[in-house]
Amino acid sequence: RWQEGAEYWLRLWNRGDRRAGLALAKHLEHRVRDLPAAEEVTHALLLRCPEPERIHLGHRLARLQRKASR
Repeated sequence: RWQEGAEYWLRLWNRGDRRAGLALAKHLEHRVRDLPAAEEVTHALLLRCPEPERIHLGHRLARLQRKASR
């Protein structure tokens, strides 16, 4: 039922829910293996999140970029 979850996360993310965006980014990276899409969502999250969350998201974005460059 991952596809149903992804559709739900996408709807919530489009409404501005950051937690849904993070779940969607994780799903795109680990389940769908769509690294460009996961990177796009993670980058958008960085722009929307408060300072304390940026460190974690920065590490996630760097990992996605490393994976994509291989």
